[in-house]
Amino acid sequence: MAIVCNEESKLSGLPLNRALRDENGEIYDILAGTFAVVGLTDDSFGSLDSSLVEKYSKLFEQPEQFAMLGDKIVAIPMISEEQQKQEAKEVTVDTDDISVAGYYAMWHPIDQREVDGHTFFLMEHNDFGNEKPCVIIDEEDKLSLADVYDGFDEHTVSLLELEVMPVDGMPDETISVDDMKEYGYSWGGMLPMREEAASEAGKENTIYCLYGDNTESRVTDTSEIKEHAAKGGIFGIEKTDWMAVLEKENHLKNAEVSLEDDYGMIDGIINNGKKDEKPEEKAGKSSIMDRLKSVKSDIPKEKAMPQKERKPEKHMSKSEKWNLKWSFYLDGDGRRKHNETCRRCARNCKQNFRTILIDCPHYVSLRSEDEIYCRNKGRK
Repeated sequence: MAIVCNEESKLSGLPLNRALRDENGEIYDILAGTFAVVGLTDDSFGSLDSSLVEKYSKLFEQPEQFAMLGDKIVAIPMISEEQQKQEAKEVTVDTDDISVAGYYAMWHPIDQREVDGHTFFLMEHNDFGNEKPCVIIDEEDKLSLADVYDGFDEHTVSLLELEVMPVDGMPDETISVDDMKEYGYSWGGMLPMREEAASEAGKENTIYCLYGDNTESRVTDTSEIKEHAAKGGIFGIEKTDWMAVLEKENHLKNAEVSLEDDYGMIDGIINNGKKDEKPEEKAGKSSIMDRLKSVKSDIPKEKAMPQKERKPEKHMSKSEKWNLKWSFYLDGDGRRKHNETCRRCARNCKQNFRTILIDCPHYVSLRSEDEIYCRNKGRK
């Protein structure tokens, strides 16, 4: 067989079309523009037999786009919306070749778990397998958790429980969880907010800057909110923290309803008097000193920024406990980062990125078939 194409297609700037691979699956060239696969006769082109037609139709069936990763070119299959919808309807633990939003190439499920009536699938990468962390998708084929190393362990299940936990109201009605996932942040245990709502909620609660690469960092200063919003970023508050806010508001409202003289004045001030009552007027003229004191007392005082004290560990949310546990591993953006050598190792005794590692007698490559590696990954 032969491939017929324009030999000057790349020089002419034609769009890249399909990759050509060697027997090991490595890309050695890329076809640009249109091309045809034909058979060969003794002195000319000919037809392909039915077996070759089937072989090359399958080989070049999937459209591809290309990107540079380091010094290597990778081919990324282009999945249509119709394919994604069809695959989403047929996801089972036995389904192969499933696309995951935000990731290139294809995945396959290796485990599933029911959490409060919702089904989640643990997905493994088709090409990299054990060398790449797993991801978890829901029954609608939407990404729920990324960088999953230990399958459906206790911590992962607790995050999924928060994902499906219902709430009575959103901290910001102008943005939904689906909007947040489309933005690039997938965990539904975080409720999204825009700048104005984040500034208000951040006065008494822990909020996070959310990023499109599915990571977050804790807001430690109000200036971070404006800076992140100026870049088009959004913010989040954990469901557990937001539910505590709602519970507190309902408690105060119930207390005011039981004590307020006038139900039409439920305004956060208990027993502020009936609306038809008029304040008693003082007889006679007031002195200048009295009026000066009155004006002085009416001047609003600037409120000092509340100083947050560190919570006892037993009162921390799971995310706060996680941040405390991994604090020595977090980089400047609040993201967990391991030592470069440990990142390529299959064992769980990983050191942080601040460690200068010269040698490790326990090192086991991720590419190894070692039984310890398989056991640590939670697979048989």
